[in-house]
Amino acid sequence: VGVASIRGVIRFLTQYGNQYVSNRLAFDLRNDLFKALQSQSFTFYDKARTGQLMARLTSDVDEIRWSFGMMIPATSNMLVTFAMAIVIMLSLDFTVSIYSMAIFPILIILVVRFANLTGPLFTEIRKGVGNLSAVVQENLSGVKIVRAFSAEEQETAKFDLNAERLLDLSLQVDRARAIYMPMISLVVGAGSAFIILFGGLQVIQGMITLGSMVALVSYLNMVAGPIRMMGFWIEGIRRALAGANRIFEILDAPVAITERQGASDIGETDGRVSFQNVTFQYADHPTLIDVSFDAKSGEKIAVVGRTGSGKTTILNLIPRFYDVNSGKITIDGVDVRDIKIDSLRRIVGVVPQEPFIFPTSIRDNITLGDKSFTQDQVEAAAKAAQIHDFIVSLPEGYDSLVGERGVTLSGGQRQRLSIARAILRSLGIVLLDDSTSQVDVATEKQIDKALDSLLRNRTSFIITNRISTAAKSDRVILLDMGKVIAIDTHENLLKKNELYREIFRSQIAEVLGGTE
Repeated sequence: VGVASIRGVIRFLTQYGNQYVSNRLAFDLRNDLFKALQSQSFTFYDKARTGQLMARLTSDVDEIRWSFGMMIPATSNMLVTFAMAIVIMLSLDFTVSIYSMAIFPILIILVVRFANLTGPLFTEIRKGVGNLSAVVQENLSGVKIVRAFSAEEQETAKFDLNAERLLDLSLQVDRARAIYMPMISLVVGAGSAFIILFGGLQVIQGMITLGSMVALVSYLNMVAGPIRMMGFWIEGIRRALAGANRIFEILDAPVAITERQGASDIGETDGRVSFQNVTFQYADHPTLIDVSFDAKSGEKIAVVGRTGSGKTTILNLIPRFYDVNSGKITIDGVDVRDIKIDSLRRIVGVVPQEPFIFPTSIRDNITLGDKSFTQDQVEAAAKAAQIHDFIVSLPEGYDSLVGERGVTLSGGQRQRLSIARAILRSLGIVLLDDSTSQVDVATEKQIDKALDSLLRNRTSFIITNRISTAAKSDRVILLDMGKVIAIDTHENLLKKNELYREIFRSQIAEVLGGTE
């Protein structure tokens, strides 16, 4: 009873302690992985699939936690049992023990071959889980498009293809296990038969006792057990390594956007922005070529050009979402690479073309969870963005929850929430990426009226192909094929530049075509 009680306490401490360690390991891995993802630049996300990243944060970490949770106690138990059984066997009968251990090399060869066969399969299984997660994530994100174009069958076929691939890999592992495990049991059985035969003869001859022979058979099974379990132990190691390799691909991935040593806070800014012979390219495709211009403090600049001319890239380079390949960008005469990243992005506000809305309250979407903003500040920003009246009309007001990606809001409402988010912060530079593209004419006029007063003392860059917006800007930067074609006022460009007139004529043609 006493021994059983002690054993129960020890097993509790062992199991709980082991699970505590493995779960803490998973906790630390997830935190480190998430922090690594937060520090990565846009270049990293341009190449990564969201579903794959989610799989690494979840199932790959769980695989490591499970493998270590099983292996730590199994390994310690295996080593102790193996060592003690070998010592006892040799003390009972040295000769019989040595002969019976001839099965060990055969067992080890089988275990190693099993591990070598299944190791690559586990790597492919982890990739397969990631691919399946990516298919699900992409389908759910684009569910409206899938339904709108009746593409359910194609999406189902894509999911089935990835699921079948994962099933095939899992069955290959199970097939290997089903082959090798019986073979190992056969070898152990042969070893036991040898002891019974060889030891039995010695018992008849009176060289050893019957009790010693029975003990040797029992201890051989105790020794073979850990060797047999070594296959599962190596399998667990390979499964953990397959997940760990995918995790460390992220943890060890170089961060493209880093702070230079000695980078400083910028604090308040006059908002003077200068591009000096800036060249930038995505992969092998040049996007901006030798771009140079100066924006004065408080100046409103429209960026106009055909699709793919590099308009959005100019906005992405100012807050260092990407770094230039050559040349430099300065704010108030300071290279943006010499400014701390947090400090830089505190003075540069971005209103993207496709606003992202979190599935939380409207207040949290405007403040992004920053509790330092007061309700009066939040309401002032919402009023400036012309969305306050809509918010207070909701039953819960600013505490109203929005759906996934803001599906309960119209495109214009999402855009105005995004504008309010930028207005709330004390910014010196505002970047508007075609921010009125998803609102009607009446709402556009309201937003423009609010922005005129709010941007009066701030330097602003407005991507637009609406001539009405360009006409209200101080200057227009005209881009084509990554190059600055002209920088001038709207009126002068209309008079002097054929490309600008072409953009203007195309919009007039659309209007006239709709009234004919």
